[in-house]
Amino acid sequence: MSSCFLTELNTQVKPTSGPSVIRQLLPYLTLAAVLHGLLLAALNGAWLAQQPDAPAALQISLTEVPAAVAPAAEAPAPAANKATLAAKSNASTGSARRAAIRAPAQAVIADAEIAAAPALPLAASQLIPALSAVATAAHTDGDGNRAGSSGSSGTGSANSGEAQGVSAADDAPRLTTTQIIAPPSVTMQMRIVRETPGQNPMYGVGEVRWQHDSQHYRLELNAGLDLLLTSVTLYQSVSEGQITQAALQPRILSEKRRGRSETATHFDRSGATVTFSSSNKTLALQSGAQDRASVLLQLAALGKADPGWFQAGRRFRIQVAEDRDAMDFEFEVVEETTLKTSAGNYRCWHLRRPPLAGKYNSALDIWLAPELHWLPVQIRNTESNGAVTTQTLRSTEWSPH
Repeated sequence: MSSCFLTELNTQVKPTSGPSVIRQLLPYLTLAAVLHGLLLAALNGAWLAQQPDAPAALQISLTEVPAAVAPAAEAPAPAANKATLAAKSNASTGSARRAAIRAPAQAVIADAEIAAAPALPLAASQLIPALSAVATAAHTDGDGNRAGSSGSSGTGSANSGEAQGVSAADDAPRLTTTQIIAPPSVTMQMRIVRETPGQNPMYGVGEVRWQHDSQHYRLELNAGLDLLLTSVTLYQSVSEGQITQAALQPRILSEKRRGRSETATHFDRSGATVTFSSSNKTLALQSGAQDRASVLLQLAALGKADPGWFQAGRRFRIQVAEDRDAMDFEFEVVEETTLKTSAGNYRCWHLRRPPLAGKYNSALDIWLAPELHWLPVQIRNTESNGAVTTQTLRSTEWSPH
């Protein structure tokens, strides 16, 4: 029995010949090879799908911005150029390539956002000078006309307009020796409406940012159009200077209108002169002189220091410097009245600077609210053609500085 068992065992464990092993394993080897090939193909396809297409990258980086884009100084074109260079220099690695592609795409989107802002209609372009008149105490009509303005350069007197012999308002006393208390720092949001005879009203937004530390001040005025998804600033002015016991003392007024270069008005207190970047004039600087932005806060500071100073019928003059000239603004205190605004109803003192032949064609009305530290809650500019631009308070946000 043992011999039969050994014989059977030897038969079962007898080594299989070489060709038989290959024939048995061949189906498995074939299947493994097919699966390996499919896996490589899948991995290779996924890797290729991640690689950037060079012509597409160039097409993105060279996308042209429509003609309605803002001036070149406002468009982030340099960022797009740098991103394109980064795409070329980092083309050796997939992650770097993907980052380079995203960068120019973002730059083009930024350009597209600027270009997407609708081109200003003709009526809106006409609003720009009107906004400068109502956002500040300007003496121009909305079309830029100045009564008695020759536009000539040279050296002259700040009171040259008086020599043209105009209204009896010239005998109004000059506001020189006063005492002021600066209103607290605040940001005021304003609503702007322009109404022209025979045309539809136009609407805009304004902002007044008044900041000071009791010795130095900064006053920023912005005005523009409030569009559906964005806003377009049409006019901006910044007045900076010192605060004394008697008056605000502007040092510089910078103004920027959309589509035009920035202008600056410089006040030299030691030399008692005022000069202009857009004019060769050098004019005498009078005591208590203001720029056309700071004069609004000068009036507020005057009322805050001496509320009884404003009396109906009172008239006074203040020298006001603008972008190309300086002249006396002659104000009259009209009355104390109640003004309704979206921010509330306020008792106000109504001041008016009427048109003055030979000096300015437009009328300027200002409403100062004692309960809001005498800040202007409404400013209105009425042009000689009947167009009226009004800026009215919407909200206030007070700050410590």
